[in-house]
Amino acid sequence: MSNPAFKHASRPSYELPNLMKAIGDVDGGEPLDDGMRNAVGAASSHANNAKETLLMGIETIGNLMMQLSQISEAVDDRDLIGIGGIIRHMAVEVQYLIDVEDEMDGILKRDREASKKGAAK
Repeated sequence: MSNPAFKHASRPSYELPNLMKAIGDVDGGEPLDDGMRNAVGAASSHANNAKETLLMGIETIGNLMMQLSQISEAVDDRDLIGIGGIIRHMAVEVQYLIDVEDEMDGILKRDREASKKGAAK
């Protein structure tokens, strides 16, 4: 199923903040309308995609660092500090993305349950 709120799949870090603003505070007590359901689903997908990209990047940096340890030339301290800083930042980003994905998936689950209850009435 195509989700009209899921735009620019290759730019999750750009799309996600706008989706989070549009979603706002959702309590999950009532079923979501189609627009909100699409926004929540898109936010979950973007969080997952960004998380996967960051994890792949961290792994690649680790591989490169292991290869650098095998060369005889010294690595510049500024470069090591820069690599350490970006890895630390990526870890924090992944933690945030996990939280967003979990929260959006929880909203969608509560929405499915609320929709079932509404249909059973």
